[in-house]
Amino acid sequence: MSEWLNPTVLAWVYSLGLLIIGFVLILMEIFVIPGMNIFGILGFGTVCIGVGFAYNKVGTEAAVLIGMLGLVGTAALV
Repeated sequence: MSEWLNPTVLAWVYSLGLLIIGFVLILMEIFVIPGMNIFGILGFGTVCIGVGFAYNKVGTEAAVLIGMLGLVGTAALV
């Protein structure tokens, strides 16, 4: 259990969690509440914050991977 409390692991969890929340918000914009634009903007912002958090906390190589996941995921949703 203590390996989950490692700051590097928590940074990965937070970064991926922000990506997932962003993707869910974008999906809500597309399928549940189309035309409002607020959920799409918040989702895109959350994905960007997740990538930025990864750059600050995890490191460049891992953050590039998370950024690529963000780009591919956003492109797949749109």
